[in-house]
Amino acid sequence: CYRGGIERGVYAHGGKNNRFEGITIFNVGIGIEVGGLFGPDLVGATFINTTVTNVRIGYRLMGCNVTSMVFINPLVAEFEEAGFQIKAFGGRQIRVSKDEPIVQRHADGRPGVLMDPDEEREIFQTDLPAWLSAPGVTYPTWWSANAAGKRVLWAGGGNLDVTIYGLLAHSSHLNSWVIDTNWGLVRVYSARIEGMGGIFRSSVPMAAGNYANVLMDMATTSAGGLNGNAIELHGEGPLYLIGGTYRANIALGGRSLVYAFGARFETPDSSSEALLPLGYDRPLDQRIKRTGETRAVSCERGQAEMVRVTHPRNPGFINLPGSHGARVHELTQSARMTVSALKEQTSVEVKLAGMAVQPDANYQVAVTPNFNAGGVWVSRKQRDSITVNFNHPAPPGATLDVLISHDPFRGTGKP
Repeated sequence: CYRGGIERGVYAHGGKNNRFEGITIFNVGIGIEVGGLFGPDLVGATFINTTVTNVRIGYRLMGCNVTSMVFINPLVAEFEEAGFQIKAFGGRQIRVSKDEPIVQRHADGRPGVLMDPDEEREIFQTDLPAWLSAPGVTYPTWWSANAAGKRVLWAGGGNLDVTIYGLLAHSSHLNSWVIDTNWGLVRVYSARIEGMGGIFRSSVPMAAGNYANVLMDMATTSAGGLNGNAIELHGEGPLYLIGGTYRANIALGGRSLVYAFGARFETPDSSSEALLPLGYDRPLDQRIKRTGETRAVSCERGQAEMVRVTHPRNPGFINLPGSHGARVHELTQSARMTVSALKEQTSVEVKLAGMAVQPDANYQVAVTPNFNAGGVWVSRKQRDSITVNFNHPAPPGATLDVLISHDPFRGTGKP
């Protein structure tokens, strides 16, 4: 673990510009943990050529002013939950007991109290060493008075950012995420990601701020984890997608904002093996088929269930269930294709591949046939296909040029 120190009488000015290089860790619960629950002041650390394998979580970064954490050529493999887990914290109350009133709540409605890193149990003042709650300690805990004049002990809070260059990641665990963040900011420049599980999840519905998540040049083979989503953006964002290839959906929450510059989608014609925790009893997507087999795995569980997973068909941008108002801003506003019509046909179904797949059917279609088609019209306009109809039956060698166009700034639903 890499953590900041405890300071008395002054505000923190913790570790600065530290460098860690050539570290190899395997067969543990958490590989490298940076920061801590109390919000240490850690700035400018660099991790170079680190390798973490067969773990529950590869790299876990926590805190508030844990900023400019840079990873160069990290490798993380066979992680059961997350390759990189990013946990930014707001200020949280450290209660004496469950009987003490809760002063505030998190932005997502949860009680704003100090929890353990896995958020499974609350940490009370009685759990802390005496020196951490002593009157002279001003960081990373501090005292303040509430509206009734009673003193309240707090843990530090704030944002967190991580930059990753040259990421190499692989995991067979279907319920894992390569990058799992609440509202800490992550920038990834060039990544090769193989195996199963999701690629990137921003899980807390926080408002857009001065910073953005960036995924650039992501070469991925993921089938989208348990729900068929390679990326889930639950908050406003923004998220920049620069280049990259995705084989699963990019799911957007209400008012999410995405700038997509050259990102494309593809569907392989194969299924893949993946692992689930033994005893996993939640409903599974129809893409996932149980095999009845188990497999030995390293780290905590020892055994896992093997399943087969089919990639989502025609992946693209979609809305998360129950959400609307997401926006996708693309550099390319059109897609062109030429499709063939069989002899005597009077309609053709046109599949929208690659960037043409939209979160909805809010686009325009222009059709130019190479034969006298008579009247031409479009029906069944959907997010992944359209049907082009024409009055005159198609002759041999008939083709139609199809242009799909949309506004450069688009909404996925009601404002």
